[in-house]
Amino acid sequence: MEKKEHEKSELSKHITNLENDVKHRTELLLRLKRMCNVRGALEFIRSTDSITGKTISFREPTDNVLMRLTQDEKFISYLKQTCSLNNSQYKDVERCMGGLYHTASKKLHGHDKDIEIDARVNEILALGVLLRYYNISYSYYDDQGELAEYPYKLAEYS
Repeated sequence: MEKKEHEKSELSKHITNLENDVKHRTELLLRLKRMCNVRGALEFIRSTDSITGKTISFREPTDNVLMRLTQDEKFISYLKQTCSLNNSQYKDVERCMGGLYHTASKKLHGHDKDIEIDARVNEILALGVLLRYYNISYSYYDDQGELAEYPYKLAEYS
């Protein structure tokens, strides 16, 4: 019985290591091929679902995983700090989290190797928070398609 528990534990560690390796290699491949885009970034975030601790289901909609983030204490704290810095309503930004992937699929497009954000205020803020939280680099383009400084203050996150 003890041997089976040890084998399960070792197998679980091995699976976790493989999942981490896949995430790392996927990120490297996207960066090397300069293929990063908003949808890709959100899918990468989905693949790092650390909230439930479950094996990642790629059948589950990305928007569902993003909404689960609004139940994670660290993420909530970070989002609230950023909303406070920008005089934005936390609930409004939180509410748009569930539709970011859908929005990205329709209106947001990759731009070269970086990520272009072109959406409504709460969505821009939510995407900025997500990208900083997951340490994903991006570029912001204004309404005229010009490279510009990201228009919001993001809380410090380490």
